[in-house]
Amino acid sequence: MPQFRYSDLPPGNDRTRLLRLLPNEDNTAPIRCQLLNHSLQKNRNGAHLYDALSYVWGDPAKSQVIYIEDGEFKVNQNLHSALRRLRDPTFERILWVDAICINQGDDREKERQIQSMGKIYAGANQVVVWLGDEADKSSDAMDSIRAKAAGSYGVSEYRNASIDEAACSKLCERPWFRRIWVVQEVGLAGNIRILCGSAEINGHAFAMALRRDRNPAVRAMADNIGQAIFRPQNGISPLKQLSLGELIDGYHTHDATLRHDKIYALLGMSSDGLSVKGLLPNYELQWEELFERLMKYVLSAKVTVRIGQDKDTAVIQAKGWVLGIVHAVERDDWNRQKLSMYLTGDCVGKTKQKIGNWETKLTVRDSAKDVRRGDILCILQDAADPIIIRHFQHYFEIILFRTNCPPSIWPKVFPSGYKRDREDRYARNFYLVWSWKPSSMDTDSLVSTRSGTIPGTDQMLWDANLILHDTADGYRAARGVAIEYLAEMLKLFAKRLGHEHPKTQLAVYGLGLLSAGVSLRTRFGRELKTIYLDEDLLRKVGNGFCIWRYLDDERFTTGKLLAPPLRQEKMEPVLKAANRRDCYNL
Repeated sequence: MPQFRYSDLPPGNDRTRLLRLLPNEDNTAPIRCQLLNHSLQKNRNGAHLYDALSYVWGDPAKSQVIYIEDGEFKVNQNLHSALRRLRDPTFERILWVDAICINQGDDREKERQIQSMGKIYAGANQVVVWLGDEADKSSDAMDSIRAKAAGSYGVSEYRNASIDEAACSKLCERPWFRRIWVVQEVGLAGNIRILCGSAEINGHAFAMALRRDRNPAVRAMADNIGQAIFRPQNGISPLKQLSLGELIDGYHTHDATLRHDKIYALLGMSSDGLSVKGLLPNYELQWEELFERLMKYVLSAKVTVRIGQDKDTAVIQAKGWVLGIVHAVERDDWNRQKLSMYLTGDCVGKTKQKIGNWETKLTVRDSAKDVRRGDILCILQDAADPIIIRHFQHYFEIILFRTNCPPSIWPKVFPSGYKRDREDRYARNFYLVWSWKPSSMDTDSLVSTRSGTIPGTDQMLWDANLILHDTADGYRAARGVAIEYLAEMLKLFAKRLGHEHPKTQLAVYGLGLLSAGVSLRTRFGRELKTIYLDEDLLRKVGNGFCIWRYLDDERFTTGKLLAPPLRQEKMEPVLKAANRRDCYNL
């Protein structure tokens, strides 16, 4: 039998194909289908009379043959199982299936159809999620999920039902939960049905049972599925109200067969829409160029971006300002992260009187990378919204691209009309890393070897040191959080540059500046003992060697101040004596 050949779609941006799955009472009979053209503009009562399938493509080497019209068509094993499961003995079914309804051999058609996928899933009568064939006690898992959902509603017959948590965990490890395209597929749906083998469950019940799962990917997917009952058919999904940056924050660790799809799968459902120049679906565009454009779009046009050799990591240089530091994180009933923060003002020349209350609260969406105590709120040059970053050695990992800071927070530091470009002496050099992987913390060698315009290690260390200092300026309570990271930074100075390096000695002085309180000074003394192996070093240097006004001294901020002039004679010999020790254990 000849291979099936596609006919071109009729002209128009709202045209697609639908799959007519023909019935058969014999479940082992070959699968036979027909394709028909369809206009997405023609709908009935708000929904089209087709079901859209959400599934994982699987291994292309494992394929099966189905028959479309009078031609053979190869599909992967997982899709073949889904079609067999959906086939009715008596009635034909109308489906939309991406691997069949889009000509995958025509990149131009794929680019056009991707731009319509939001309409396709939002307009479907229902979205059918196929998790795969029965395996690893998946039927027990589906029964347990149903029981957990019913129990949350107080249904009496499920009150004492046994729950197989191990089977549930195994089910949630299936690759469907990690696939990037399913974010759009269930995030725009108005009605969802979950199938696994012969078992099935309503999407809302499925979501109720899993919304507290420990896996962020499962948790995020459960939230999306659970919101389906509130979405009008063909209406605007709550996810459509999120920016591209917010969607990337939440879902960037999900998997895609093609790297380009990590962006294209989220772009069509974002509030930015398909009007973003330079990011529209184009599979001929080199991935590195697309990745760089994305970073400039979600951060600032003024950043410098270099893509790592692994193609998953971006190294970013930017100028910016520190706004505050996170000192506590809680979660609310909707899995949102509620951040308690200390604001800083000295880094932009603001006084306590101008800022007012140094403590503030900020609520952000659940994200693939959870915010932690010690994370930093900052604003980059020409950026529209502050970001959250995390210190790691001499660079910072981007945790959140979008914080949606309300007017009550960062304009306290940067009031409306404030000319940040005129305050360059307060701007810091940020060396940032972001990765599509769950963590960027294994990319230290990338930052140091792919240098480009990145300065030497000593300057990078000093710039990171200044940023950490800025988190503690102006409010003493913030110093307790910042000093933990500055102490680690001091060890890094000693390890990378040596104890006698001028910037190492200046880092000691800078850490002392933040240790004005008795409890912090005691901690500072312990850190000096750890690094210099001299428990009496603080007394030898003297309690008065920290002079606050030098924090704004240009020689300090540029890293050129060897020691405060008033204390240099007293401080330098003691440090040099400590430096002569050869028993460091860093």
